[in-house]
Amino acid sequence: MNALLERPVLALAWVAAMILLALGFRRLRASGRSGLFVTAMSLFMAIQGAAVPAAVAKDQKKVTGKKTRLPVPSELRKGETWSQFKDLWQRLDAVVPRSVSENPSLIPLDYSMAVEPEQQEAFRKELAGILGIDPGQLFRIRFTGPPQRKGIAAPDEHLSTLGRALALLTMKRIDHMGMDPTMMMRMVPPPTLQHRGSVVERIERRIDSLLALRAKGAVSSKEFEAVLGTLQDDVWLHSILAVFDDHRLGYFGPIMDPSDEGARGQEWIDADAWIRGFETACAQPDREALTEACREVGERLDMLKGIRKDLAALIAELETP
Repeated sequence: MNALLERPVLALAWVAAMILLALGFRRLRASGRSGLFVTAMSLFMAIQGAAVPAAVAKDQKKVTGKKTRLPVPSELRKGETWSQFKDLWQRLDAVVPRSVSENPSLIPLDYSMAVEPEQQEAFRKELAGILGIDPGQLFRIRFTGPPQRKGIAAPDEHLSTLGRALALLTMKRIDHMGMDPTMMMRMVPPPTLQHRGSVVERIERRIDSLLALRAKGAVSSKEFEAVLGTLQDDVWLHSILAVFDDHRLGYFGPIMDPSDEGARGQEWIDADAWIRGFETACAQPDREALTEACREVGERLDMLKGIRKDLAALIAELETP
């Protein structure tokens, strides 16, 4: 029955049954005949029996609806694709960090080059298979970029904004754990690219904290929720940096909120700081030549803001056994 009609119909039937029940009871007392009373009682019990399963079914629909409403992008919803992606994600979670004491001269990034080249390549091929992209074209996945050559389709054109966010983060995790090809350049990389590596390192440590809390059985604790929240914020920051990782914008950096003057270190460099830096850079008079790039990046940024909640929900799901 239509959900809009279900309650009114049951209510009217219940009222009708109560009237018949009252009339049947009066007739029973007056004449001693129980026919109408028994009929009304039977109708009343039947309506009550129908109402209870309907309520239970509605409650069950609410519970199961939580899973059906999981905002998995359509390109990852086909067959076992989402399960395969989640399995890859959690195997990346299980990568053991490298001990920095092995070489004190190295930058202390625990997860940098934590896997062998063969394993890194295997991860890349697996991700490419899940996304339906040639492994050699993974580097072309991006939120923005120069127009494609005429007649040459972009390898990521079938990916949604949410799908790109997940793909770019997973690819950066794989790159960070081995030899990162994006850092193999003669010139100093843009600040956005450099900071993405730092954010991914922080993401790996957040995930380690979640795994430790889960091992202690503290999944429902406030500490677990707090760490998950910071992980979701860092994932959001990585997506923002990936939008800004467009060579046409040139070099610009984050701008701290004046109210955060006491803050130090990398923690204050959040998504808002980078957005302020982008908006300030694009507003400069000498940036007129980059008007088109600033416009396109601004549009992609607005699209990205629309998926923030869904991205956070999927990260929580990916960190669920």
